[in-house]
Amino acid sequence: MNRLNSRYYPFDKIIIGYCKLMIILLLIFGRPLVNYVDEIFTYAIAGAIAILLPLALDESRGRLSAFFRLMYAAMLFGVFYRATGGIMFLVFDKFFDYQLVALETALYGIEPTLYIDYFLLSPVLNEIFSFCYFCYYLMIPVFLIVNLHFFNGLVVPALFLNRYR
Repeated sequence: MNRLNSRYYPFDKIIIGYCKLMIILLLIFGRPLVNYVDEIFTYAIAGAIAILLPLALDESRGRLSAFFRLMYAAMLFGVFYRATGGIMFLVFDKFFDYQLVALETALYGIEPTLYIDYFLLSPVLNEIFSFCYFCYYLMIPVFLIVNLHFFNGLVVPALFLNRYR
C-alpha cells in the first residue's frame, strides 16, 4: 500500500479529492440531477485519469512519460474550467451583479466599471489586459515544459513534490 501511495504526487491527491468533492456536491445540490449528468461524468473521468495515470506512467522511463505524467494536471485545467460553466447555478439560481454594483457604489461612492469605462478605457490598455489574461493559461504548461527541457525535470520535483527530499 505504501508503494502504491508513493506513486501519487500531492497534486494527484488534490485532483482526486477535488473530483470527489465536486461529484458529491453535484449529487447533493444538483436538482434536477439530469441537468448535471455531463458534469458528473466529466469529474468522474478526470478523477479516473488522476487515479490511473500515475499507475500507468513512470516519469523515470523517459521524457515523453515524464511530460505526460507531470503535464496531465495542467491539461485538466481546461476541462475543469469548462465544467465550471455548467455548475454556475448549482447553489444559487441567479447572478448577483446588481448586489455587487450596489456594494461597490456604497463603498466607493461611484460605480467602478463605469468609471473605468469613461476614464481609463483605451484600445492599448484593453490589448495589454487581454494579453495578460491569455498568458495566465500558458504559465503552468510553459513552466513544466521549461522544467522538463532545460532542467531535466528536476525543478518541479524539488520545489513541489516531497518524493525527492
